[in-house]
Amino acid sequence: MRRLCRLGSGLTAPFNRFAKSNVANAAIEFGLAMPILMLLALGGFEMTRFIIIQQKISKTVTTMGDLVARSPSLAASDITNMFNAVDHLMAPYQFGANGRVILSNVSNNGATVKVNWQRFGGGTYSAVSKIGAQNAVASLPAGFTLDVNEDTIVSEIYYNYRPLVAPNIIAAQVVYKVKYYKPRLGALTVINP
Repeated sequence: MRRLCRLGSGLTAPFNRFAKSNVANAAIEFGLAMPILMLLALGGFEMTRFIIIQQKISKTVTTMGDLVARSPSLAASDITNMFNAVDHLMAPYQFGANGRVILSNVSNNGATVKVNWQRFGGGTYSAVSKIGAQNAVASLPAGFTLDVNEDTIVSEIYYNYRPLVAPNIIAAQVVYKVKYYKPRLGALTVINP
């Protein structure tokens, strides 16, 4: 019987030495800390990516509205050229199938506040304007009013955000932003051919 106990203690001796070793303690601590460190690293990466994409979206919607509002007059080719700039503004993030920019002109003609024109571009994501359709009554936010014969440029952007590595940290979502600009050099209620 004693021999069996000695034999058993002989089998556990390497484990006992390993448990008393500093290397073993470090390995166990590393094994326990690794999942937490990975979660922090992946979550930090995804959070940073989401914040940068939000900044790019804000910059893009602001730039597009500002470009239109600065124009003395608009032609269809001008708007096409503006939409071509969206990929550069969103770089290095892919915009194409993930996003869409909507530019609209809304004016108050005395009787109604309506959408005079509306153009979509910059990407192919399927989205409609929250302001309203072309030639329809405009749906402006509460407190936003236009005087008679006043118009505004509305720049809207949709971006279909998909997380790369941590879908439980930041969920997939469609990001929407809108900006309003007063035309600087006169009314822009018509797009010239």
